Amino acid sequence: MKAIEHREFGDLPDPRMENRFDENEMFHMIGAAAACIRHSAAMRPRMGQVTYSATPFSPLFLND
Repeated sequence: MKAIEHREFGDLPDPRMENRFDENEMFHMIGAAAACIRHSAAMRPRMGQVTYSATPFSPLFLND
């Protein structure tokens, strides 16, 4: 939650990236991952939604 609320990614990115990543893309992927592990299975996105959210310029509907 800290990564989503404060955009503090800490140890989440692969260290081999040497902090060379787009912060918006990282935020997007963390949001998608968080949606996939919701307690309620009915609230989790379908795999097609997750795949679509990973495409460039797609809106992220996984938080609905």
